[in-house]
Amino acid sequence: MASSTSINGTAETSVGLSRRLELTLVIMIVIGSVIGSGIFLTPANVAAAVQVPAVIMFVWVLTGLLILVVSYTIFSGWIFFVLGVFTVFNIRKKVTSANRAFRVFGYPWVPIIFIFAATWFVMNALIEQTADSLVGFPIASCRNSFLSLLETTNKL
Repeated sequence: MASSTSINGTAETSVGLSRRLELTLVIMIVIGSVIGSGIFLTPANVAAAVQVPAVIMFVWVLTGLLILVVSYTIFSGWIFFVLGVFTVFNIRKKVTSANRAFRVFGYPWVPIIFIFAATWFVMNALIEQTADSLVGFPIASCRNSFLSLLETTNKL
């Protein structure tokens, strides 16, 4: 609340927005301007340079499909990350006398925290985006089959 003195000497109070910018607000304005200019001005510049609408639409659709495939496979990749870290515990439990080829920082707490965080990520994705998450499994299995096919052909 701002207070001021009127002509007759009585105090008046006015309620309103302050006319000053704090550091966090200035930072948010700059970030918003940068993101906004990147999102809205860059396609316009590309369209002006290419001047062929079919090419722009093709690249736009192709990029959207690529983003979908990547987001689908990242979900299934996190499942394998959890299984890989869990394997460290399994191997250390089964083969106690083996030479350790690597060390894990903060063992066992850092891997345990990672397993819980990654499991939460996977479960949250399954709950919040069930259809998108389930689409990722076949895509990931096709990707793995394709990669194994590449490995066998490169060995020949």
